[in-house]
Amino acid sequence: PPSVKMVVTTEFVAKFQTKKIRSWRNSYKRVFGLTQSEVVTIDPNDFSVTNRFPYAALRNIKPSPDNAQDFTFDVEGAGSMQFRCAFRAQLLTELLRLRAYNMAAVGIPGGGGGGPRGPGGRRR
Repeated sequence: PPSVKMVVTTEFVAKFQTKKIRSWRNSYKRVFGLTQSEVVTIDPNDFSVTNRFPYAALRNIKPSPDNAQDFTFDVEGAGSMQFRCAFRAQLLTELLRLRAYNMAAVGIPGGGGGGPRGPGGRRR
């Protein structure tokens, strides 16, 4: 039987064109989508979802000191991932803001606090 791929129908706060970097295999393009509750990576060829991670599962989010477009993060239970994005600063700003908001909203310590603003920078 033909394989069924999950197609994106999620409302995004932000989307970025990225390239997933792999040292042992070819790199490939991905849309890096940020929703109010999770990170979603999407194959731009057929718009199928390739990964979904709740913000609480992300650890060690950091820019690469060697390349102005690269960043890495660890995903609890899935290992480390590296991406490249021409708009790295904007992507990381939104990612860290949404992660802090989500972690504070569910009472996880170290979430960085959501402050009085919700997703999209709007006051609650």
